[in-house]
Amino acid sequence: MPDTTPAAAAVRLAALRRMDPAERLRQAFALSEWARALALVRLRQVYPDQTELQLVERVLGRILVPRAPQSPSP
Repeated sequence: MPDTTPAAAAVRLAALRRMDPAERLRQAFALSEWARALALVRLRQVYPDQTELQLVERVLGRILVPRAPQSPSP
């Protein structure tokens, strides 16, 4: 169930339509960066012992720096 009234959604859509494509793209990048930052804040709380790199990898869902292979235990 949306929390935005139809009138508010119409105002938002009209504002988006007035933006040129470059501004819409800047807005999208800013929103994406905000979402990643928010996710990192939460992950720092959940995984306080992990490095910043490990947390960023969690956000991105992939390993950025290959790890050295672990040698098998004897």
